[in-house]
Amino acid sequence: MIPFVNIHTHHTNQVNSDIAIVDGHLIADEILPSIHAYAAGIHPCLIDELRMKEQLQHFYHRTSSNNCIAIGECGLDRLQKPPMMLQINIFEAQITQAIALKKPVIVHCVRAFDLLIPLLKKYTHQIPFIIHGFNSNQNIATQLLQHGAYLSFGAALINPKNERLRQVLEHAPANRIFLENDAAPIDIKEMYALAAEIKKCELHVMKEIIFANYKKVFIYE
Repeated sequence: MIPFVNIHTHHTNQVNSDIAIVDGHLIADEILPSIHAYAAGIHPCLIDELRMKEQLQHFYHRTSSNNCIAIGECGLDRLQKPPMMLQINIFEAQITQAIALKKPVIVHCVRAFDLLIPLLKKYTHQIPFIIHGFNSNQNIATQLLQHGAYLSFGAALINPKNERLRQVLEHAPANRIFLENDAAPIDIKEMYALAAEIKKCELHVMKEIIFANYKKVFIYE
């Protein structure tokens, strides 16, 4: 049976996800080994210039586990306090680790796509990038897709008034999309049902699409 894949979640008990990648930055070190699949990264909001070396060492330790199957969420956020140049430096350090470990990067980006896109152009041929919780316009989506990124759609898609985002999903190439529930109290099955409706396909087809993308990005088939 084809599994449901939840590409990014803050919930550790995902009974309706056959595959769920848990965001590790909220999980204590001693609990991480019990998480079947997690992503490890330094979120922009957590960057501390005075503890930067310590944070990076902790990050490297967390990414060494076989249970860590992705780097992230990490990226750029203009609503956070750390200076953008520092955010870029920390982000690139994590990209370098992702390349070394051959693990995809789950990207957090808020009001900084102008800075992110040049980095995708620089690195995307070396490692897959997944833009988690994508909630921007078609122009940004097109640029991201042109530079090899995958788009992961989450709770923002549920809002029936968010027609712009639904149109982005409708027109996005099937081989470049993922689904997630992030921190929202939403069943991932609900996300799949809605995505199937938007893409005008059956639920089982949507499962096949997402699982095929998962295998390509995480198992390199």
